[in-house]
Amino acid sequence: MEQEDAVAENSPDLPGPGRPALPPQPAVVESVRAALAPYPWRGLTGPVVAALAVAAADVARGAGAVGPPGDPLLRRDPRVGALVAALGPDPGWRRLTVEEFSRRLAEALAGVEERALWLDVELGWLLDRPA
Repeated sequence: MEQEDAVAENSPDLPGPGRPALPPQPAVVESVRAALAPYPWRGLTGPVVAALAVAAADVARGAGAVGPPGDPLLRRDPRVGALVAALGPDPGWRRLTVEEFSRRLAEALAGVEERALWLDVELGWLLDRPA
């Protein structure tokens, strides 16, 4: 816990326990919207929508996409599974506008990535502890 407090004090912009998540980058939201807009996205399955969002976010960040949404490498990306879980079993997202849905997907993706970063930090703390 001391290490977590020290990191939080030295990194005022770092989200974490007790801190609000960072909002998604506007470029990511716009990239997700642009990726969804050409498709009849309300008729797509959750995994396809999630794969489109992950690929669009990677492109917006300059990482480049692994491949098209159906690419087996992209489907195995843990962020896709996490976004599918975030969408949940209720297809209520199909009633949203593409702008609102893109914002929500980008927020969910930012949360997934934030949790993964914190897991890495906490694992580092555990591995660095003296025996």
